[in-house]
Amino acid sequence: MLEKYILEAKHWQIFISLIIPSLIYSLVPNSSILIIQIKNIIIGLAYYSWLYVLGKGLNYCIPRRHMLSDTFLTFNFFFFSLSYTLLNILLDPGTTINFRGVGFLLFLYFLFSYLYLFYFAAKALTSAEKLRRTSFKDHIGEMFLLMIGLIGVWILQPRVNKVYLQNLDEFEDE
Repeated sequence: MLEKYILEAKHWQIFISLIIPSLIYSLVPNSSILIIQIKNIIIGLAYYSWLYVLGKGLNYCIPRRHMLSDTFLTFNFFFFSLSYTLLNILLDPGTTINFRGVGFLLFLYFLFSYLYLFYFAAKALTSAEKLRRTSFKDHIGEMFLLMIGLIGVWILQPRVNKVYLQNLDEFEDE
């Protein structure tokens, strides 16, 4: 189970898992636009998938009456992943685009779904730690740490491990 691996993994394991694609692809020469696009897709989706699994897994560590709805998270993750992949494939590096009409609305929702991944993971972590629903001011710091990327992984993953281990029995019953 991927959620169990992510929630039990030490911060250095997640850090290495997220940095290895970058290191491997830095050794591959940028001989074509296709290679650059594939690099961007794999590296980006690895990190955003970690956020998704983190939020979804920590949601089970929250008492039932305070659990967050992860249906919206799942929809936003797949919308963002599909949009991110399509934008990387369809746009050449350095290309600018003008969003108008429906395209602009889809782009705004793309940005919203991007931010929602960070929001949900941060809210799930703080709610699981405090065993209650939290307000935005309670988890804004965690949200920014997640946005920083690998530094946030290094700081927040030990807290994820602690929350998961405290709720291990309830998590495995689900």
